Amino acid sequence: MAMCIRPHLAPSTAYKYYKCRCERCNAWKKDAADRTNNRELAKERSRIWRLNNLERSRQNSKNYQKNNPDKLLQWQLKKYNLTIEQYKSFGETCMICGGFPKGMQYSKNRICVDHDKFTGKVRGVLCGQCNIGLGHFEHNIRTLEKAISYLKLNGDVY
Repeated sequence: MAMCIRPHLAPSTAYKYYKCRCERCNAWKKDAADRTNNRELAKERSRIWRLNNLERSRQNSKNYQKNNPDKLLQWQLKKYNLTIEQYKSFGETCMICGGFPKGMQYSKNRICVDHDKFTGKVRGVLCGQCNIGLGHFEHNIRTLEKAISYLKLNGDVY
């Protein structure tokens, strides 16, 4: 029976380069077909791994988000074409009520980026409650003015 030339390699150290096991000694060995630079194939393999390892994938994602909050914030701000410095320059309070974030967005105490949904232009930052309130009024100034006049006429009736 032939012996493998790499029986001393542990799976954890060898897995990066050796993707399958030797049939004779069960040690990890290279699989040339798996080592490809094809990006689409790599994405597909990654997707399949995530589907087969849902709990581990979710835990890895949670750990990454917990350990890299600035990278997560940078990734979230990318859709508004904002840098972290630009985001922080808005301040830490809501531009409508002047309050601090109330934890409405992703259950984090982070201020929300308010933007025009048609142009994508960033208008400022809001707390979660004001952001949701504007959303419910569909960013319509006339509707907001009607709501203000309604509150002025009826006052605080309890």
